[in-house]
Amino acid sequence: MNNEQNTSDTRPEEGRPWWHRPWVWAVAGALLVLLGYLLGSCGRTPVAPSPPPAPNAAVDDALLLKAQQGINDGLQAEIDRLRTLLAGDVCLSEPGAPLHSSPLPPETGPGQAVPPSGNMELPPDPGGQQNFFAPASNATIEPLQVSEAPQKPETIAALAEQAVVLVLAAKGNDAQLGTGFFYAPGLVLTNAHVVSGYTDFYIINKTLGRLIAGQVVACGKNAEEDFAVIKLEDPAAAGIYPLTFSTGVKRTDRVSAWGYPALITMADPKLAALLQGDETAAPEIVYSEGVVSMIVDDSPQLIVHTAEISQGNSGGPSMDKNGRVIGINTLIKPDQESNRQANFCIGSRDVLGFLARHNSGAVVED
Repeated sequence: MNNEQNTSDTRPEEGRPWWHRPWVWAVAGALLVLLGYLLGSCGRTPVAPSPPPAPNAAVDDALLLKAQQGINDGLQAEIDRLRTLLAGDVCLSEPGAPLHSSPLPPETGPGQAVPPSGNMELPPDPGGQQNFFAPASNATIEPLQVSEAPQKPETIAALAEQAVVLVLAAKGNDAQLGTGFFYAPGLVLTNAHVVSGYTDFYIINKTLGRLIAGQVVACGKNAEEDFAVIKLEDPAAAGIYPLTFSTGVKRTDRVSAWGYPALITMADPKLAALLQGDETAAPEIVYSEGVVSMIVDDSPQLIVHTAEISQGNSGGPSMDKNGRVIGINTLIKPDQESNRQANFCIGSRDVLGFLARHNSGAVVED
């Protein structure tokens, strides 16, 4: 009997070593496959999404350049406009020309025509026809005699409200309103162009309480001396504390304008009542403020200020912070292109020179 041993392993499963078992190699193969997949994933570089296409840099630069050029062109146009404005004389219409002619055209002079007087019966005129801008006499103007001097109001507003008056100049059914102010007992200063061409003159404010007739007793000899004095003999005028003058005005000084600008006063129902016959209807005074922006040291001396005035303010005072008169509002110069205007008053220096020739009692507080 052949006792040779068969080389094939015919031992049962439980007798074999573990690495000889088939399931071990199946699991190992699966693990190797999984390991290879994991190693391949870790080594792979993530791919970022594709960026949008870059804009056309040349087109953007052209748009920016065009926009900037438009801005530069606009700035240059504004600079050129300002240069043109500054190239001319901002004070007078023509260099060396008189302030205005007499009578003033309505669009350039602050005086303002008012509607016909309607049912209003004006007081009798104590004066009569005046010859304005004629050679002035040096006759003394006598202030109204008062038995007791009135007390000075405590505030500038109260001072102006009792001393500044509405001036109504009339001839037949034609009338013009302006502004004036008491500078001495019974004496009212205004512009000559406010009363020029008229024959009857009336004064009113809330302190006087009623319309009072007056007489023009002095007038400037030419357009550069655009002043007139109206004298009131009525005892009611004795209770007014007169305004004083100052010649010490400087650029940037505060200034206030007081008067009866037609832009506002024509809408005052009290003016309508006055023109319809109520002689006690006194319109409200109008106030504006600003600063002195320029002083033209010429003849006459012109003070340019920013306190707003308009037609009807003619003859009214420009006052400093202490309530002293630095000038008489006379002229406006509108600029249609810039929608602005320049406001002018004739300085107290020239006003006082005119009044001094008449020894009319003006008081200076410098």
